[in-house]
Amino acid sequence: MTPFNRTGRHGLDQHLEFKGYRPSEPEYSLYTRRLTPVTLDDGTVVQASAYFYNAPLGRAERIASGDYLEHLRGPVERTL
Repeated sequence: MTPFNRTGRHGLDQHLEFKGYRPSEPEYSLYTRRLTPVTLDDGTVVQASAYFYNAPLGRAERIASGDYLEHLRGPVERTL
């Protein structure tokens, strides 16, 4: 992980720009940031900032669940 100044907004912005997020130039940004509803373990729904890939996927398949690691493991076999 790349170290950055976690004590202020400026440091976080620099880190995010390094990682490909450019809020002032969305057309050149590798990611976009949007407020998105998320569900917590207790069922509460809150708004959270989420980052979305902002480039063509090409021939890559969309991961319906959004869970990349689960996608890598493949389908889960269920036993009755």
